[in-house]
This record gives sequence, C-alpha cells and structure tokens, in this order.
Amino acid sequence: MSGDYISEKMDEHGNAVPVSGESISAVLPAGEYTITISDFTDYPVDPFTSSTDYSRFELPPIPVRLEMSRYTTQLIQGRISIPESSVTMPLSMTVRELNTATGKMKEPTEVQTLNPSNPLWVVVHGRKDSDAFDQMSALARNLSAFGVQVVTVNWNAAASSVGLDGSRWIEAVARWVSNQLKAVGFTSNNLQNLNIIGHSWGSYVAFELAQRMDGKVNAIVALDPAKDTWLLGGIYYDESQVDFSEFATTSYAFHSSFYGDRDRALTAQYAFRVEAPENYEESVLDQPAVHTFLRQHYLIALGVEVVDEVLLDPWREHGFAVTLFSSLLNRGKDPQNGVASLFTPQRISSSSASLTERSDHWEGLFFVRDPVKSTFTNGPNAEEDWWKAENFVFDGYDAVGNAIVE
Repeated sequence: MSGDYISEKMDEHGNAVPVSGESISAVLPAGEYTITISDFTDYPVDPFTSSTDYSRFELPPIPVRLEMSRYTTQLIQGRISIPESSVTMPLSMTVRELNTATGKMKEPTEVQTLNPSNPLWVVVHGRKDSDAFDQMSALARNLSAFGVQVVTVNWNAAASSVGLDGSRWIEAVARWVSNQLKAVGFTSNNLQNLNIIGHSWGSYVAFELAQRMDGKVNAIVALDPAKDTWLLGGIYYDESQVDFSEFATTSYAFHSSFYGDRDRALTAQYAFRVEAPENYEESVLDQPAVHTFLRQHYLIALGVEVVDEVLLDPWREHGFAVTLFSSLLNRGKDPQNGVASLFTPQRISSSSASLTERSDHWEGLFFVRDPVKSTFTNGPNAEEDWWKAENFVFDGYDAVGNAIVE
C-alpha cells in the first residue's frame, strides 16, 4: 500500500499555514510502511545568481509524532487538526454495551466488534461535555439497553476550548468519525443501519457526519442544537446551513432552552418543544393546569421566545433535551408506555413515528413536571447540582389527528 498526502493546511488565500498543527489518522492493513516527509516550500530565487540559497532560510523545528496501535473497532483513538490551530486535538470512538446482569457498562475489551450489518447508534456530546460525564453516559446506557450497537464519540478536548472556539472543530470531528465508520464498513449499501444522536454542538457534528457518508443515513436525533449567535462570539460555525432532514431518511429534534436554536430544530421531520416552569426549583403545578398550558402552547403560532429571568436556567435547560430523551428511552422498554414507545430506537429507525407532521411547527410539546435535582458525579462540575427532565407530560396528535395527552 502506498500513496501521497499533500497538506491541506491553507489560509483563505491558498497559502500554506506554517504554524498549524496537522494530524492524519488512517487504518492500515498489516505490512511494512515507509513514511517520507518532503518540503514543497516555494523558496524565492536570488535575482543575481538565479539560484536558491537554502542556507539563508532557517526553518523552525517541526515536531513529528507517530502513534501506532493495534486496530480494534471497540475503541478507536485518533487526533484531528484544523488550519487555524497550531495544535491537534485527541478524540475517540468507543463501543458501549450494557451488562444486563450488573446494570453497568462493559469495558471496551469486553464488548463485541462493530458489525455494519446491524443497526448502529452514534452518540455525540456537545460543548464542554464528554461521553463519560453523567447525562451522556446515561443516554448511552439507556440506548444500549435496547440491544442495539452504540458508539460514543469523545471530543472533549476540542469541545472545551476557550469560549466558543470549540465550534471550529465540528467539521473536523465529523470528518474523522465518517472515515472511521467507512473503514468499519458503513457504506452506501448499509446506511439504513446508521443512526446519529447529537446534543448541542454534537447535533451539528451529526449533521456534518451524515453529509460525509455515501448517501442518507437512517436517522438523526438532534437534542437542543446550539444557537451560537455572533452576540455570544459564535462566528466559527454557520449553523444556518443545517437542515437535519437533508441527509437523513428520518430526523427528530428536541428544543429545550434559550441556548438552543429553534429554527434549526424545526428543520427536522419531527420537532418537539420542551417547556419547563419558571422557578421550577419551587413550583408545583397540578395536572389540569399542565394540560391547559400545553394545549395553549400547541395551538398558538410560534412567536418570539422569552429569555429566562435567571441566566442559569438556560444552561440547566440546555441539558433537558438530553435527560428527557434518555428518560423516554428508559420508559420505552415498557411497550405499554404509549408516548415513550414512540421514541424507542426501533421506532425511530423504522421511520414510523405515528405522529401528525406539522410544517414549521412542533409535532408535540413536552412539559417538564418537577425536574429532578441531582449531583454531577464526574467532570469539571463534579459535586455540583444539576437538574434532570425525567418527569413530563406530552401533548401532540397521532398520524390520524387524534390527540395524545399523557
């Protein structure tokens, strides 16, 4: 096996970027390989001698690092790079499999290899998150409980960049993951088995990943896709281009906070609004009041959203889409649970939502009742309080127009 790789590290004018870091991740069959690094710099020619005096040029030391490891699909590790960064970032894909006897996730050495002939769910976290932190690990666990293949993508290092700089890495993450999935065997012949779930920036990784596969993936589930406006410094990724239904046979989106982009969520085939009461730390609403609230919100036209009085609320509620969907998965194991049964992996991947589609409107509304207070067990917010949207009421219409209120 042989081939040439020409650096793509160019600025907006097409010139090489000398200070940028660069990473190449590749799956190679067993064999012997030779790596040669050549300098293609176009050095200036001396006008008097018509020759190039290379001794006049002092090149900075360029570190070259080679990492090689035995390839397994259970845990794939690599690095990514972008033109505007002088460093490369680590990331990984890990197969997640539930040990039904213990209720805990198995170690990568204990799980099966990926099989492109069976359905796969790829789970991608968002800003300053990780596949090992509470809400995303719970999502992977509840998903795996259905017996489907689950892979989590961890790009925590890039996603935790200062401010909103992490959004610069969205496309690079998607490119790397798509290359790994293609190497595993996910091609145009079996993309009906590929499903992607993303939260916040991870929703856009899901979109970019689907775009880079050889055809439409089966499903995308976008959990409160991020709204990185220029007011917040979000100038690096243009989410206005995102249409979740464009590269997926079926798509779902849940919009739960001011930090989420309502318009992007509405591009999904099935979009849902997640509402939470103000001051939910102390609020108590009776069931009739909740149903009245939902009915009014379902019927009125979409209007301008009101920013929560407390800035901390949007941050908490940004994760409500994750914990609510995770709770739906947990409840969906009971086939008698009507609403939750609409959101099982099997139902989503079958493209049969049994809900009335409403162009440019929500297909349903979830009202979070009594958010559950919990404590982060790991990550940068370990031992801090957080809130989970595990209790809710749903309002929508089935495929023939009958009201669903549960």
